[in-house]
Amino acid sequence: MINTVKRELPEYIEGYGKVKPFIGAYENIGEVKKTSVKIKSVKPGENKVLPSLRDALLKCGIEDGKTLSFHHHLRNGDYVLNMVLEEVAKLGIKDIKVAASSIFPCHAPLVEHIKNGVVTQIYTNLYVGTCR
Repeated sequence: MINTVKRELPEYIEGYGKVKPFIGAYENIGEVKKTSVKIKSVKPGENKVLPSLRDALLKCGIEDGKTLSFHHHLRNGDYVLNMVLEEVAKLGIKDIKVAASSIFPCHAPLVEHIKNGVVTQIYTNLYVGTCR
């Protein structure tokens, strides 16, 4: 299929499914479910920092099918996404949706997590480079 900027796209991607290309700014208007966020404040002298990434994931209730969100402050030098997904994989968690503002070549380990079912969906605004 050809998208709106005249680029060839596959009809189907194994492990992803049917490809639905961008067809215009207002072509897919619909409803989106939003959820409020719980924010816990701490008093001076208290600490909400946990000793490890694993502890943080367990504390936030990570489980199959959850969404993990990342921002790209360090661009192609940001390994936070990689470190988090490595811990998620070690915990045996599957079907994770990754919401990352950007994906760069440094995130190549993401490919293996897709192949082994840890990550099943990606939501991003910018994808740079090639990951195979």
